[in-house]
Parts: sequence; C-alpha cells; structure tokens
Amino acid sequence: PDADSSGLALQALAAVGVPSTNATVQGALAFLRRVQNGDGGFPGFDGATSASSTGLALGGLAAYNERPRSLAWTTVITDGSASRLTLHDPVDALLALQSPQGGFFGFSGPDDAGATYQALPGLAARTLLTRTRAVAFLPLVTR
Repeated sequence: PDADSSGLALQALAAVGVPSTNATVQGALAFLRRVQNGDGGFPGFDGATSASSTGLALGGLAAYNERPRSLAWTTVITDGSASRLTLHDPVDALLALQSPQGGFFGFSGPDDAGATYQALPGLAARTLLTRTRAVAFLPLVTR
C-alpha cells in the first residue's frame, strides 16, 4: 500500500457507500496515520512529502469527513525543548509545495500539471482562494 492508492481507495469506497466503520476503511485510515510524514504531508514513492500523494490522501480523508486540520492528523515537531513545539497538518504540507503561480511541485518541477491535478482534491479542506489559484494555473500548462 501507499498514500496515493489509499487515498484513491477511500474515495472509491465512499462513493459506493461503504461506511466509515468498515474494516477496510479503518485500515486505510490507520495506514495513512502510520505513514504520515513529520511535516504533516504524505510520502511519495521516495518517502519525501509529495503534493500528489498528499492531495490524494486528503481527498480520501475528505471522502470520510475526516478533518485534516484536527489534532488526529497533526504532527508535532519539537526543537528539543518542551517549550517550543511546531504543529504540522496535511493541508499546511500541501500548501508548502504550491508555487506562487498556483501549481504544485512534482516530477517536472515547481509547476507540475500532474501534481497539481492530484493536489486539487486535497484543497477541499482549504479556502476557495487557494483552489481558485490552483485551478487558474492548470490551463497555463495544458495548452
């Protein structure tokens, strides 16, 4: 399993009405919790946080009404002292990979069309402004 496939599977299961209490759904959610990176994102095949993987995982979470900004999906990084904690969630990790033009980092660089398409489902958890910027970017690279 990987974050991409798990996110897509969750979306498909939700689309056909499989309840959130189903063992497969619970297993996919537990898997995503286990593989979530320290920056809050989800790993691509190289282990680093990927816009594609994070977007697809977020799409799966949204399909089951998970709240990606909740503590359940937030990672904590500390600098070694209990007084200094940094919280990271999947939405923050995904937005960190968005370029000023609106595209997302992927195989072809900072404005990768494929990564941007796969990041879009995950942006349902964010403001319309961010989605609009990403959607406006896509025609620029698909001509």
